[in-house]
Amino acid sequence: MEEVKIDRAFVQGMATDPGDLAIVRAVVDLSRHFGLTVVAEGVESELTLSLLEEIGCDIGQGFLFSRPLSYDRLEAWFAAQTEPEPTSVGGEVRRLRAVP
Repeated sequence: MEEVKIDRAFVQGMATDPGDLAIVRAVVDLSRHFGLTVVAEGVESELTLSLLEEIGCDIGQGFLFSRPLSYDRLEAWFAAQTEPEPTSVGGEVRRLRAVP
């Protein structure tokens, strides 16, 4: 196991419920202690994203970033959200842009 996902029920309530915030914070702290990556599900607001960044969550996923997409729409979304970066062998990889 390399990552821990925090259920959307806790993530969505963390901005208004001190109990949910405490649970998310505890999961992040415990996961960090064991060297695990933390993924928060259900990120739907800038406030929630800001709280997650503040407590050290690694990855967020949710409607704030995108709704579920078909493969064709995913390709277009990915192209719009990444930047080409040359490789040392003359090829190219695409890197996701950081969310401000």
